[in-house]
Order: sequence, then structure tokens, then C-alpha cells
Amino acid sequence: MTLTENPTEAHGVADALREGRVDGSTYSGECACLVGTIGNLKGVDAHSLPRNSNNPSERWFMMISKGDTPEKDTGGGFAAKLALEWVEEWIVLNSRK
Repeated sequence: MTLTENPTEAHGVADALREGRVDGSTYSGECACLVGTIGNLKGVDAHSLPRNSNNPSERWFMMISKGDTPEKDTGGGFAAKLALEWVEEWIVLNSRK
């Protein structure tokens, strides 16, 4: 749902995951959680966006720390790898509409 509500930011979220620019523990900063990353891409404060730390996607991103990339053999790397796969799948499915 988070990407569906912010479709133009999906590619930027994928880039942030590839580059290790996600920190699931915070809504703000250069490296931020899912909603924080979307806020950064939109140029708005994440607190102005709908957010819910109990949302499954936000909970998944909580496992990712700054510097975790999909190639890393760590828990955060694993979480980043699966999140990137899901985002890329979402992009493909929604480009067909």
C-alpha cells in the first residue's frame, strides 16, 4: 500500500535500498525508513505522510540499517535484498497498468 500511495517514488526507494541509504529506525535524515525515504524523495517531512510503525512494510524496513545493501550477508542485507525484490516486482506489475 505504501508504494501504491507513492508510485513516483518507487524507483527512488529501490535506489536507496541498492545504495544502503535506508535506516529503518528513523523517519528522518539522509538514511531513513521506508516512509522517511519516500519523504526525502518527495522533499517533505515524513511526519506529514501517513505512517504506521505497525504496518508490515514499515516493520520489515526496521530490520535495515544504514549501509545495509542487498549484497551484504547480514540480517539487514537479507531484509534489504527482499525489500528490493518486492519493490522491483511492484514496479514491473504497476508499469503494465
